[in-house]
Amino acid sequence: KRGSEHMAQVGAIMEYGLFVELSNGVSCFVHKSRFGVGAKKVFDTIEEGDDVMIKIIEFNKSNQRLNASLIDF
Repeated sequence: KRGSEHMAQVGAIMEYGLFVELSNGVSCFVHKSRFGVGAKKVFDTIEEGDDVMIKIIEFNKSNQRLNASLIDF
């Protein structure tokens, strides 16, 4: 649901953002512009498998993926 906050697990770290997975198996993408803090800090701190708090922003119809912002890590 748009605007809802969820704990998610980092699945992949890419130079342009993070792919995370919700507990129900749904995949989300967090673009680095939506980190809320400096991207360098996130990339230096987060590792695959880490839990992060995200907020759902939208459903991208073109790639059938949820887009989210990073709230806390």
